[in-house]
Amino acid sequence: MTLTQEGRLIVANDGLVLPRETFDRLTARFERAGARTDGSGLGLAIVAAIAERIGSHLVLDSPRPGASSGFQASIWLPTEVPLTSEKGAVSDA
Repeated sequence: MTLTQEGRLIVANDGLVLPRETFDRLTARFERAGARTDGSGLGLAIVAAIAERIGSHLVLDSPRPGASSGFQASIWLPTEVPLTSEKGAVSDA
């Protein structure tokens, strides 16, 4: 996992290359890359929902940029702190 100075959060592995046509499916709840893949299929769905909520988007790459293998997921995090209301909810200011 890497967090760049510009606010980009990157999670990558050295696993097998995933076909690009599976990317849309991987952000759906309970979807996994394959039947033999570990996990519940919720991770990327949760990250995609968080990214959308903060005004960002999830970027998936396979193989990893500059590599011949692996998978990478990244989102841009806000670099400014949002205003909050008295109850702690994010303001639309």
